[in-house]
Amino acid sequence: MRTLLLLLLSLVALVASPALARTLAVLPLEKGAGSEAYDGLGLALAGMLTTDLAQADGVQLVERGRLDAVLAELKLGEGGFLDPATAQRLGKGLGAELVVVGSYSVVAQTFLLDARVVEVQSGKVLDAGAANGTVEDFVSVEKELVEGLVARLELQLTGAQRRSILGAAPTAQFPAFAAYGGGLEAQRRGDFDAAKQRFEVAISADPAYEEARAALADLRAKVEAIRAVDRASAVSELDKRLLAGVDAAPDARTLKSIPTDLVSTARFAVRFQALKLMNRDCQRYEELLAYGRGLRWKVTYPEGAPSRPVQTKSPLLTEILIQGEAVGMIPVDDRYDTYRDDDLRLSTTSPLWRSATELAIGYTQDDPDRDTRYDLLGSLWRCFPDEERPARVHALRQELLAAGLGDEVVDPKTYNVTTADRLLLLDARTQAGQGSVDRVTLDALDQLLAKYPADDRAAELYPHMWALRAVESVAKALDKGQERQRALLGLSPARFAAAYNALRADGDPAALSEDTPVCHDVVPMVRQELTRWSKPPAALSADRLSYSEVLQTSALLASLVDFGCVVGAPARVTTVEEGLALAASASSRALTPKDPQEAASCAEDLQRLVRQSAPDYLPASSTDAVRHGVVSAALRSYHHLITKGCVAEAAAAR
Repeated sequence: MRTLLLLLLSLVALVASPALARTLAVLPLEKGAGSEAYDGLGLALAGMLTTDLAQADGVQLVERGRLDAVLAELKLGEGGFLDPATAQRLGKGLGAELVVVGSYSVVAQTFLLDARVVEVQSGKVLDAGAANGTVEDFVSVEKELVEGLVARLELQLTGAQRRSILGAAPTAQFPAFAAYGGGLEAQRRGDFDAAKQRFEVAISADPAYEEARAALADLRAKVEAIRAVDRASAVSELDKRLLAGVDAAPDARTLKSIPTDLVSTARFAVRFQALKLMNRDCQRYEELLAYGRGLRWKVTYPEGAPSRPVQTKSPLLTEILIQGEAVGMIPVDDRYDTYRDDDLRLSTTSPLWRSATELAIGYTQDDPDRDTRYDLLGSLWRCFPDEERPARVHALRQELLAAGLGDEVVDPKTYNVTTADRLLLLDARTQAGQGSVDRVTLDALDQLLAKYPADDRAAELYPHMWALRAVESVAKALDKGQERQRALLGLSPARFAAAYNALRADGDPAALSEDTPVCHDVVPMVRQELTRWSKPPAALSADRLSYSEVLQTSALLASLVDFGCVVGAPARVTTVEEGLALAASASSRALTPKDPQEAASCAEDLQRLVRQSAPDYLPASSTDAVRHGVVSAALRSYHHLITKGCVAEAAAAR
């Protein structure tokens, strides 16, 4: 490590004076010994080092986007950079004076790193060094090098700046970091499905890994754009019109100010709806967010617009825009979320936004599950997977409240139920869908009930009933969310979906392992059982893993998870005897639902499980395959009882 520190300090000597500051490019590091399983780690390491060095004065770092573009132009991927001639060639393409190249090796738990500094003008290697440590120390090693660089530069840093450079890290979890690098490499190759999967693994390993989340969000938007271009190659007149709709207004993210006249507002409305109909919800979410922020959430119905929404037919979107008619959303039927090829119908049900509340969370609709939403929340709901929604909905709620929208009345017919009330409901229900609601939100729901007491007058009674229904809906969503969480068997949505898909003929079998004798028998049994289902679910997507899909497939995976047949999920039991003992333990944790019918059903199922898991249930002469099949069935019944709420989870459950 000290040698590598000296290497970087020698680099500092070349850039110590601001007047003589040189442009530096950090190239992706090459794979060394034992690193076959870490494709892309060199990209992640280079990005980490670049991010830290870019905060120091006296060094101008080549941006990642420019580096990727030159690598693509020269048709170079990860690897081959240790050759000084190649580094020199890249440095010239990047306009860099110095290039850092290196390699990494992962041998068991040891992490080795070596690097060289190449002077682009001469092609000479100025210095070289090496460092090593454990994989868990990869952040500490990198930070120690940066600290030496900052000290040698004699930078005058505040405490906050020093903590930002030396104390921050994208993640401290090496598995998450390695998966993120694998995603970058897959994305570079154009394998977006693999990149998406690797980014999801990184987020699963470290839910706070913001770079991985940002990369996943960026990837989704890119995939949407690519698919939109693919669709645009079709000769459909409707496709052409939708593309014209996207071109009707500029991307709000590129504007310094948002125009608010009638025609401009109409153009934005057409663009946003066209994006929705092309299923580009991630892009639409980002643009709508920029649109609202650009107006500081001061959205008003444009001057000159009619007092009532209009319904218009036009053969071309451009004609509508040129006429400057007050258009709302295109092209939806009055009653159905459909469109027609022969014309573009503008719906009376989708007017221009009259307020920031309508833009953000809709007009009167409080159900975030509805697919017919045309507002910001609707795009958020369709873009992000279940586990990401609560944090984003909560952040949107806080932003809108901070903008002063809390007292806006969504609809006078609801007798002054405010935007803040509806935002609270949407936030609470989104959290509940993941199986829990934080204490602050629960307290706020109590205050909501107190805010609207019962009264004999109709004007007072409606908000009281609305508040009661709101809290009831959160309670129901919480019950379903908790049931869904139990049915996931302790797996992340990505791992759950991958495990189920591995049972299908078109899935990746690598998500399941048959290395142990039990898994060798049980995995084919479960796979064969799936083929006997009359209507097996289609391949699952971690982004859209519905409540019904989880419940339908959970029991199928239960024994595979318990015996460690799902890659990445540690085994809870290793023998038939341990499996039967786990199933038998259900009777000691039995619960009694309040509903009499549910209680009777639970009691019946529990009695059946007690018989299945009894020590004498299996004849002594049973073959291993039979024993494995019996314990697999018992564990499935065991988890079914937990999912239904008939049995409390074991304390050691994941």
